[in-house]
Amino acid sequence: MRPLILLACLGIGANAAASDAYFFDVPLLPATSYLSHQLTVGIGSGAFHRPGDPSPLVWTCTDRGPNADFKNGKQYPLPEFAPSIYALWAHRNGARVIAHIPLSDRAGLPLSGLSNPLSAPALSEAAYGPTGALLAPDPAGIDIEALVKLGDGSFWLADENAPSLLHVDANGRVLRRLVPDGVAASLAGAQSRYDIAGTLPRILRLRRVNRGFEAIAVAPGDAVLYTALQSPLDHPANSAKPTPSPRLSRTVRLLRVDSASGAATAEWAYDCERFTDFHDPVALNPNPKQGDVKISELVAVDADRLIVLERTDFKAKLFLVDLRVPATDLLGSRWDDEATRPTLEQIDLAHPGVGDPILPLSKTLIFDQDVDCPEIPGKIEGVALINPSTIMLINDNDFAIGGERTVITFVVLPPRARH
Repeated sequence: MRPLILLACLGIGANAAASDAYFFDVPLLPATSYLSHQLTVGIGSGAFHRPGDPSPLVWTCTDRGPNADFKNGKQYPLPEFAPSIYALWAHRNGARVIAHIPLSDRAGLPLSGLSNPLSAPALSEAAYGPTGALLAPDPAGIDIEALVKLGDGSFWLADENAPSLLHVDANGRVLRRLVPDGVAASLAGAQSRYDIAGTLPRILRLRRVNRGFEAIAVAPGDAVLYTALQSPLDHPANSAKPTPSPRLSRTVRLLRVDSASGAATAEWAYDCERFTDFHDPVALNPNPKQGDVKISELVAVDADRLIVLERTDFKAKLFLVDLRVPATDLLGSRWDDEATRPTLEQIDLAHPGVGDPILPLSKTLIFDQDVDCPEIPGKIEGVALINPSTIMLINDNDFAIGGERTVITFVVLPPRARH
């Protein structure tokens, strides 16, 4: 493991957050390079600290493995990579890996991160191997983006592919995969490897490609999960050039799920910030758009409140959502019907055209990278709540495909953010 390098990360202004940050590179085995870059493990797709655990113990996860844009899909320099869970012993001045748990099927065989063979109207990306040869889609493949750990030692993971939620035992074996109604048939080839249940709302299969579930939280007691799509649904399909385009939408669907049955028990509209509110550096993002804004993490503060991470590839904001504030439950409504026009992703929530206004979840800004800690890296995807005043942030370095490094940042939240 490369040596840790302390970074200066000083907040500015009266409400600034105090912070410490350092590089933390985990070697990728077998050693692999891509376009002259030596790859490292991208351990920062999600982060979780379980209340009651020692404060340095943080769980993180990789995503599907090293990949890069290629032709009409993605190239995988290491297609046999198994998406994995990591346990870190992380302090403000350094960290070490204490456990590595590759994901596997019920027989203990490793899983891949390759795209699933989904049927229309759901879509998948083509996958290419290191030589550029087209790879067969993998019905058991998973692209995990977030995790929580339960009191019994098992995990729940959020997956972008199907999209899906996966219940995984303490050794990384997938016990059950929850997918939207209508998707299980496309994944029939995986049924011999783990159980699949179509318990989630059917409309979620219309997720934008590579924009499925990227966030998951667990409420105290472990009976209730929360998850959110990364972006608004691609509904109607952008390829049909609908007016207005769902790519202009700021409305993301956030769900409450019963962990025992796997059924959704509530669904709300979450209104993301406008892309202009993130002030991405022009040199790095000369043509910003609403699709740059994504939800990448949820953290349950208690039974009634969630922290939501909104980000671009360069900036991050944290919002506190109070579920006790009235919001419209969309579950089973006309907005869950694929035939409804205009769709939820095409309307103004306050003036939907038919029926009453839709009340989105109430949110309050508690951390703004621009103001509170401008020097932390971009593409923050993992947020672990260490205690009521301290969070650990970790970026997704994309396995160093472009030479990026993993950075762990501990932030003492400004007083206005403490809950």
